[in-house]
Amino acid sequence: MAAKQTIEEPVFQSETPLVGPAVAAFRQSWNDVSTKWYVRGVIQQQMAFNQLVTRLLGEQDRQDEATAQELNLLAGELLALRQRLERIEALLAAQKPAAPQDQSEA
Repeated sequence: MAAKQTIEEPVFQSETPLVGPAVAAFRQSWNDVSTKWYVRGVIQQQMAFNQLVTRLLGEQDRQDEATAQELNLLAGELLALRQRLERIEALLAAQKPAAPQDQSEA
């Protein structure tokens, strides 16, 4: 993405035999007079925006990776806590005295 953040002004070329170079030179000269100075400002603004977006997306990507690692760590800790709780509950259930028998049934 970083490679695509820079915009370059086009170079006029023509594949027309014989007059092609003259056509390209005329188009370049006309562009220099009519639009180059206007378009350069727009290109600079777009490149500044592109660079900002590229930087912010890179930061977001790094933050997403860190968040994913943290989630994996927390998921592992949660699993360990659930297993520990199950063991504690099993121990408590084993230590519980049996409920007294109802005397009227005997």
